[in-house]
Amino acid sequence: MFALLLLLQAQDTGSIFSPAVKALLDTRETLAPEEFVRRIETLALQGDASASELAGEASNFGGIGWPRDPEKACGWFERAAPQRGDSAHNLALCFENGQGRPQDLAKARTLYASAARLGWVQAKCALGTLLASGRGGPKDTPRGVALCREAAEAGNANAQTDYAGWLLTGANLPQDMVAARRWLTDAAAQGQHNAEFLLGQMLWNGDGGPADPDAAVAWWKKAYAGGRTDAAALISRAAFRRAAPDGKTVTDREAAAEMMHWLRIAAAEEPDPKRRKEMADILADIGKN
Repeated sequence: MFALLLLLQAQDTGSIFSPAVKALLDTRETLAPEEFVRRIETLALQGDASASELAGEASNFGGIGWPRDPEKACGWFERAAPQRGDSAHNLALCFENGQGRPQDLAKARTLYASAARLGWVQAKCALGTLLASGRGGPKDTPRGVALCREAAEAGNANAQTDYAGWLLTGANLPQDMVAARRWLTDAAAQGQHNAEFLLGQMLWNGDGGPADPDAAVAWWKKAYAGGRTDAAALISRAAFRRAAPDGKTVTDREAAAEMMHWLRIAAAEEPDPKRRKEMADILADIGKN
């Protein structure tokens, strides 16, 4: 629901919502959820593009009165796409991911290009990744990389993360750990959770600069709070290193307790089934001793 929260928490809501939608948002606590939904959808059907975008975001994720309905969400985005870059981008995602619309990568390319023309910076890198990989049409890696770089330099955190990923892995660009770390730092500072996770790994390993285990753990905790549940195992491992510096004898009980806390989380929430089982097995072994 990140995009929806950005919409609702933006300081300059006048640039995002029409006066009519903003007035409804300001008084939504006084309305029953179904009445709030009805009024927003009425505005959307009357041609208010900001109401369509809000209804689309809410339908896509579920919230503020709307049940989750990706197909309906894409329909709302479609209404607003000719006028709003964010709506054109979101509609492109419908077609790229095949959620709410049949997958159509060529259509996604067209919509991302439209969103970029309408001023939605993130769409430049979304189009760039399709161009660089040759998905949805002819492959044009130099143009794709250039578009992502433009969006990253404009300050878009998602583009900064994608661009850093290429630098980190050496895909589409020569590998450059120092530059990757710099871009990830910029993106993580804006709360991009994948960037927080990757930056934590670089700080832990000392890639692209000095190692800083404490900072790595701090970023992993932020990433976990943002939905990167695979960070839990890494946080647990870091706590174990503090708890038993020699890898055997526990000398720091507080760190050991933290290790167990995150190990339990990893055993329950690690997204990779194989790793989740590994965490569960470790937890079971500890319970036997």
